[in-house]
Amino acid sequence: MEKIVCKLVRGNYRKIFAKIKGGKVVVYANTKTPRKEIDDFLQKKKKDIAKVVERQKQKVSKANELEKQGKAYLFGREVLLPQKHKDRLKNVRELCKEYQPNLRSILFEMANRSKLKCDELVFGNAKTLWGTCYHVGYRYDKIRLNERLIMLPRDLIEYVCMHELTHTVHHNHSKDFWNELCKHMPDALERRKKLRNEYGWVLEFYR
Repeated sequence: MEKIVCKLVRGNYRKIFAKIKGGKVVVYANTKTPRKEIDDFLQKKKKDIAKVVERQKQKVSKANELEKQGKAYLFGREVLLPQKHKDRLKNVRELCKEYQPNLRSILFEMANRSKLKCDELVFGNAKTLWGTCYHVGYRYDKIRLNERLIMLPRDLIEYVCMHELTHTVHHNHSKDFWNELCKHMPDALERRKKLRNEYGWVLEFYR
């Protein structure tokens, strides 16, 4: 296996950790952490990092391929975009805005079904996250969904919505969080795997 090429960032970090974005690896470590300890960390995580890098490269490759073909997806179904690239980009953005009400309906449908609440729903266009749950003040839960969810099949949109709704009860990814999520959606882990393995390219699409 090839040696991992990475950027090293030192600061007031409690432990060594790595972030991978666009196939590039950045390692964060405390200013006092010995270089050998960092090298040992990279050696230990070598296979895991290589898998993530390869997965991200595949996402970018898939997104680029679809862009060249002038294709996009709407609720998991293939659609054709205008011929000119700038018109395609505009069309993708318009589709994302146009179908936000559909995402809203799905989220609140899942909320009613699970008896979990969302006090406020907003939309964004994050490059790495499908959704986020914020806790504002006392018992006020705000959820932000990525508008690009409209490109996913319905079952995966439901998964992301249920994931964020579960965060209104459990604010981390503890065992209790996963138990709660699977209580409302027994096949949640299978949906999560499908989302990660087959649709990560959506976040790279027309950036």
